[in-house]
Amino acid sequence: MLLPEQVCVPAHPGAAVGDGEPRVRIELRRQGDEQVAVVFSSVGRLVENLGPAQPWMVMDSERLRECLAAVGVHRLLVDPDLRSSPGRWELSDLERLAAGTTREPTRGTTRG
Repeated sequence: MLLPEQVCVPAHPGAAVGDGEPRVRIELRRQGDEQVAVVFSSVGRLVENLGPAQPWMVMDSERLRECLAAVGVHRLLVDPDLRSSPGRWELSDLERLAAGTTREPTRGTTRG
């Protein structure tokens, strides 16, 4: 499937590294032995699949591919059905994030 020019990407603020600049962590999922990125063609599809508490950002598709390739991720799943998958964000996760406490990965997902 061709990617839209921009996609909705499950992501959340990450800790600053090296230069002190804040980072964004694109959330990855494990499929077999491979880490994959999931993206959605609309905010509605992202919320339908990952819930209203899921942090996200809109990103240029080509820039996303470049960022993922830099960390060895070469596979994207577009609009996957994740409604029953583990690892959904809850309101309490957002509260901890707002308080500066990192969210621990939930069984079945990799936060990358």
